[in-house]
Amino acid sequence: MVAIEVKSSRRYRSEFRAGIHALTGSARARSYIVYRGDAELDVEGTRVLPLEVFLSRLHGGDILG
Repeated sequence: MVAIEVKSSRRYRSEFRAGIHALTGSARARSYIVYRGDAELDVEGTRVLPLEVFLSRLHGGDILG
């Protein structure tokens, strides 16, 4: 399972993980938060990616592949 949540914010906020956490719970899933910021982050196993980086990796097969 891959969980993806998209935010329009330019800044990451810890409350963004609430939706991802509700979806994944204790299941082993890859999870991504996509936002309009510039920094790539790893927050408790969730990758936080700028939109452009996410789209590039999605196109390259790294997200779903």
